Amino acid sequence: RGLFDYAVQPSEPVPQHIELTVASGIFSECEFAAARIVRLLRAGMRCRDIAVVSGDFDSYYLPLVSALERFGVPYYTTQKTDLRVKSVTALVLRAVRIAVSGFRHEDIFAYLKTGLTGIPRIDIDQLENYCLQWRIKPAQWNSELPWGMNPDGFGVPFTEEGTALLQQLNETRRQIVRPLLRLSHRLREDVPILEKVRAVYDFAIEIDLPAAWNARE
Repeated sequence: RGLFDYAVQPSEPVPQHIELTVASGIFSECEFAAARIVRLLRAGMRCRDIAVVSGDFDSYYLPLVSALERFGVPYYTTQKTDLRVKSVTALVLRAVRIAVSGFRHEDIFAYLKTGLTGIPRIDIDQLENYCLQWRIKPAQWNSELPWGMNPDGFGVPFTEEGTALLQQLNETRRQIVRPLLRLSHRLREDVPILEKVRAVYDFAIEIDLPAAWNARE
């Protein structure tokens, strides 16, 4: 009852079965929760004995359901199903938001983590680590200049592995950005609405969304 009440007095005695984990953001929190649930299920716990609660469920709903679906965790929610939780719709909504509003970190990785972009998960994880490490800004995503910061960190000499990883990161970035920039150009305010609809359809074909969706069935 007092879980999210910061005025509640500390418990006496100290609870022994509470674990605190620090995550980099909502998506990381939800992925951690989904992975933890998988471990509990493999250990023999039943789904009905596991609950995920949040003080701001509206903010967590989409990333949490997306994480649970990717990890293959069955779930039930008391909140009405939002069409946005469907992976295809989530991808399209994020792509349009990026095309209109720019390459914000949360939007980019919500888009990539739908699992429907054709980008391997290991490449997404390496890219996200690099972006967090170097605090990549939205304008750096569509810069014509390649990223040049060392994946191994500031002040560290480049190694052969680090140089190869940086080349791979830049290629992954270009693969992500190219179709989104083309979509952005076709979603300008002066473009007729029917042309915008066609642009979204062409974008889905360009990233081979139908094949990615069929592969998940």
